[in-house]
Amino acid sequence: MAQKKDHCQRVRGTILDFIDLLWKNRKQTTVTETKKQWQMQLNRGLLNITNVLYAAYATDYVSYSLIDLNETDGLNKLLENAWTLKSAAFFSTTTIVTIGYGNMVPATAHGRLLCILFALFGCPLAIITVGDLGKFLSELVVHCYNKGWKFKKAVIEYMAERSCFPDKTIRNWDSDVLSLHYEDLILGEGDISASIVISIFLIYNTIGALVFKITEGWTFMDSFYFCFISITTVGFGDFVPKHDP
Repeated sequence: MAQKKDHCQRVRGTILDFIDLLWKNRKQTTVTETKKQWQMQLNRGLLNITNVLYAAYATDYVSYSLIDLNETDGLNKLLENAWTLKSAAFFSTTTIVTIGYGNMVPATAHGRLLCILFALFGCPLAIITVGDLGKFLSELVVHCYNKGWKFKKAVIEYMAERSCFPDKTIRNWDSDVLSLHYEDLILGEGDISASIVISIFLIYNTIGALVFKITEGWTFMDSFYFCFISITTVGFGDFVPKHDP
């Protein structure tokens, strides 16, 4: 934690030095100084900031939210409260389900060793749990799907029996057409078309996107992208929820 704080302060100092450079050059600029020379100075300052910021992120995952030129107390408070019960639970869950956003990581050798042991046993347990849950949900979807088709078949048969045709042959022909039409549409026991599976996935993903759009203030496309990356356990980490529930 002290190392992360040091990185934050180093980034702040570099930015302030760059601001001082701009201020001094504004006063000392002469007519002999070319535009190219001015741009080279600015590029060196910006490159220095970029290098320091990248090193801070690569080493301790220092995010932009930790860098505030006017809030030293806020930085101290944020760093002290980085590992709360909620954030630890979030980290543990995203670790065992193999998402791994990367916004929170153990920084000490002991923490990393415990993380390895935790993931070593937690990931297989999570995979078994998710597999059982997926089996339960798939069986539930198949059950509801077959119930729906049976209900539709019963309605079609009821309508065929109640239809009033003066000619019995026409009535039987109409019933055969309805039956054939139903048999063409119905699937085998326990089979679900790919369109239904994709529709359920998209609906679930869309609901999640709407929730994150409201709670996080993201655009719908960003929210949909985050939900898709999370469900597929890719977890790039470019979008991470910031608000507590």
